[in-house]
Amino acid sequence: LADAIRRYREEILPDLSLREQKDRPRYLDWWAQNYGAFTLAAFQAPVVSDAKSKLNHKPVERHGCEIDPAKTLSAATVMRYLAAISHVLNACVKEWHWLSINPVTQITKPKIDNKRTRYLADSGTQNELTKLLDACRISESPSLYLAVITAITTGARQSELMGLTWKQVDFNKKTLTFTD
Repeated sequence: LADAIRRYREEILPDLSLREQKDRPRYLDWWAQNYGAFTLAAFQAPVVSDAKSKLNHKPVERHGCEIDPAKTLSAATVMRYLAAISHVLNACVKEWHWLSINPVTQITKPKIDNKRTRYLADSGTQNELTKLLDACRISESPSLYLAVITAITTGARQSELMGLTWKQVDFNKKTLTFTD
């Protein structure tokens, strides 16, 4: 495997985007250090599956130092490691004919959850909320500022705001009622 990674670095990596040329070596280094001694014949799906399990439990590092031993690699990062070695193995199959099948294709990939909670930051000389509201005030849309203020203060989604009816507005109680 180490020979395949070396050849990949020499022949294929230089033709990839600058970002890939910068990011991919870090993933390839891990594969070379941990599995480089494997022959391609021995580097089969069970070995890749074992490597995926190790990656799932690998602590996050920055500049070679663990940040927090309890914090492990995200599924997206594990996928980047798998994609890097898969690209090498695809070259072994299609370009160099060293393998008949890429073993990475025979394992299940981690499920990537792209959900995240993001709040407007209030640091710096002008916070994000102020910048957002200023941009809404000067917008050509006369309703944008009011819609954004309502969304921020109620937590309502765009579809909930745009679907409001007069029956849901109580001027006496000064309330909005969002219903399913």
